[in-house]
Amino acid sequence: MRIASVNPSTGETLQEFDAASTAEVDVAMTTARTAQRDWAAESTEHRLDVLRRLTLVIQSEFEPLLDIIQTETGRMRPDAEAELLDVSDAIPYYINQLETLPRLIDVKIDESAFPDTDLTLSYAPHGVIALIMPWNFPFYLPMMTTIAALLTGNAVILKPSEFSTMVALKINELFEAAGLPSGLFQVLPGADDSGRALVDGRPDKIFFVGSVVTGKEIIARSGVTPVQVELGGNSAALVLADADLDLAANGIAWAATYHAGQDCAGIKRVFVHESVADEFVNKVKMVLDGLRPGIDYGPYITGEARADVKSRIDDAVNAGAVLITGGDVQPSTPGFWMTPSILMVADQRTDLVAKETFGNVIPVQVVKSSQDAINEANNTEFGLSAAIFSRDVEAARLIANEILSGMVFINDPFINLPGGDHWTGWRQSGFGTMESKLEQCLRRKVIGANRGGHTRPFWYPY
Repeated sequence: MRIASVNPSTGETLQEFDAASTAEVDVAMTTARTAQRDWAAESTEHRLDVLRRLTLVIQSEFEPLLDIIQTETGRMRPDAEAELLDVSDAIPYYINQLETLPRLIDVKIDESAFPDTDLTLSYAPHGVIALIMPWNFPFYLPMMTTIAALLTGNAVILKPSEFSTMVALKINELFEAAGLPSGLFQVLPGADDSGRALVDGRPDKIFFVGSVVTGKEIIARSGVTPVQVELGGNSAALVLADADLDLAANGIAWAATYHAGQDCAGIKRVFVHESVADEFVNKVKMVLDGLRPGIDYGPYITGEARADVKSRIDDAVNAGAVLITGGDVQPSTPGFWMTPSILMVADQRTDLVAKETFGNVIPVQVVKSSQDAINEANNTEFGLSAAIFSRDVEAARLIANEILSGMVFINDPFINLPGGDHWTGWRQSGFGTMESKLEQCLRRKVIGANRGGHTRPFWYPY
């Protein structure tokens, strides 16, 4: 099977690749297991040195990396720059975490039942970690987990999205330039079949970021292999009666439309108090009408992705929603562009609102109270993130506790967490966890030592 990388800004095919076969997955897994045993036996300082060199390599390749990310996935240059800077910052972040992670944790036991006995918890790498990653953050998402995985002694096999193969192969070049031993980081190009083959290849742990449908399939196929999934979101923004409307309008307009709205944590639904609704919508409209394609927002990743969002907008309008601005597609324009839009909606049952809409569209619903906003925000199967805009931060904290979401941000649409750490979703948005990525790449090991050679009173004979 062949896959193609396409420039979404122009529709031009950039390069074609052979998708990884089951046999190639098997070879990659065997190579990774051999390399991982040697890597885990290396000193911690050696592993740290390789990752420190990676920081320098990223700096030296900064502009070429930006070019590839922008060309292959349509990300605007400032957004791509943020990806690279966040990854560079993550390396010292995780190095510091690793250096402060306790090597042994003593566990208290009943000395009368187990005299002269020690019990400790230690950490060990999983082995070979498989990453199945999306295209919308093609550098940031695979790198954040790979850094943590390599620092903790694992090998990594990355199956990138078929829409970001070139970025993934560039990542491989960076690791080679940093002196990472061969076989420790491998890229397997491909689409769904290659991802299934990687899951069936029985890695020691799987990290997946993507849709709920694919996440459930991976969980079903993985057997007893541990899986960490970060799935979709339908993030709500609550604009309360006392909100700073300039702050809310600018933050929501950005978070809902940058990268053509193709972000799982981006704002997908807005609930605004009736007393400020007209003013808020006018302010958002002013922001959107001033946005420039190719400078402020990018194209959709494919024509099909754009068509899906356009169809949902049209269906919502047919069901009674009012299109305030945007939603324009110009078929004669190369690439997969659509102008950012805002709609007034009254019915959450339309696909535009009920489902995760991966596009630069802002559905706004007017509510009569903060409690109505909470109820509507929770009216979804997802639970990734939410935003609350209010001048009363303490009151907003109380509301945040009522939102059924793994993350809630006050007077911010969302915040990039250091190292991409503790990014957590509830319900259909994934497995909520407060473990660091570093700890997610390690497994606990119990070691018990009977120092005194005592027999136990509960042994035979009964």
